[in-house]
Amino acid sequence: MTDETTPETTEEVTNTVTESSKNTEAGAKNGGSTLTAGEKTLSAIGYISFFCILPLVMKPTSKFCQHHGKQGLVLTLFFILLSWVTWMGGPIIHVLFSLIWVVLAILGIINAVQGVKWKMPLVEKIAGKLDFD
Repeated sequence: MTDETTPETTEEVTNTVTESSKNTEAGAKNGGSTLTAGEKTLSAIGYISFFCILPLVMKPTSKFCQHHGKQGLVLTLFFILLSWVTWMGGPIIHVLFSLIWVVLAILGIINAVQGVKWKMPLVEKIAGKLDFD
């Protein structure tokens, strides 16, 4: 007996293996679980100012959403507290600080949408200590 495979069968197998490896890679990056599009979107929204509360409240069992929600919360609180200090230092310092905040928020959004559990410098250390259980 000979085993014949058609190009369609081989292509289907290749696509299945490729999709499986993508899911495995995403799961490995995020503690072994695969993420839904809703979790990624909700986590990305968590970097937009006070919307950081949404992933924390809506997905309390998702480590991915909690991670990004906590980082968004700490980033927002840093911005609120330090914006007063930087404003007193002058408008140029305030604008530079605001640009840094926007860049960090955009990087957080990009990583959340890509399904990456990115640890934001300094912010992650504080966010990791937050426990809302």
